[in-house]
Amino acid sequence: MRARNIILDKTAQKRILMSKKYLIDNNLDIGDKLLILQVFSQIKPAASFDYIDNDNKKSLILAILKKMHLYFQTIEFNNITKIIFGRKDNVSQLKWIHDDVFNKVKSVEEYGRLLGYPSCCLRSNIDPYTDEMNLLFNRYSSLPLIFHSPCSTDCKESVSLAKKVLKAYFLFDKKVCCHVISELKKPILKFNENMFIRFNDYKIRSNHLSYSYVSITVPSPIDEKTNKEKTDDVLEFFKKIKKGNLLYFNKDCLNIFYDEKLLAAKTFADNESYELLNFKV
Repeated sequence: MRARNIILDKTAQKRILMSKKYLIDNNLDIGDKLLILQVFSQIKPAASFDYIDNDNKKSLILAILKKMHLYFQTIEFNNITKIIFGRKDNVSQLKWIHDDVFNKVKSVEEYGRLLGYPSCCLRSNIDPYTDEMNLLFNRYSSLPLIFHSPCSTDCKESVSLAKKVLKAYFLFDKKVCCHVISELKKPILKFNENMFIRFNDYKIRSNHLSYSYVSITVPSPIDEKTNKEKTDDVLEFFKKIKKGNLLYFNKDCLNIFYDEKLLAAKTFADNESYELLNFKV
């Protein structure tokens, strides 16, 4: 990856050091701290916290954003809060475009541009994910470096952005950076259109994968088309995988085991598919 060889400008380096005063000693999740760091260090112009359903977490995030002099707007729906924040006072514009995207008045591309996504990726409708991917592109990790879908498997703009983010993490805290890399390496089971399951404490051998536990990740509906019926199917499948510790797979079938006992078998129809994404350096 050679992220250590990436040079950030002096302003970014200074702001990364400044951020420690606000981000080290608080109860915020490490992923939330790192997202704020991306914006505060001026690597990204803006970002968002999605689906906050805890008032204490919401209050903590807003208090930290205020202390760090970052602008923000909140969006409330069904007891869920989304916080859009940035370095400039254009987050109100981001909120308007966000609302227009969901009302299908404006395109996702305009929203992504204000979040700092590469223009080449905003114009692309290609799914670049293959069975082996650069871990820099693992946006389904618990600690992703990027939040957009790259336009190709070697998109230079996406690689550059991801390396800058990783360099910022390295300057912020070397141990945190190592933890981020270990999270980025974790394999993802992708099936149907846009549903993903992440495996933790895993080993991959030819056609099977052993694991200790799993977590589910569903991309934000701002940039992915999700379907409630399919989501419910995925959750049921996720519960079965969660009970197991070994997965056997071939072209059109997945078998779930727990200590060699078969728990469930999933056969995929012609209009269904799955893929195990293995992320490497």
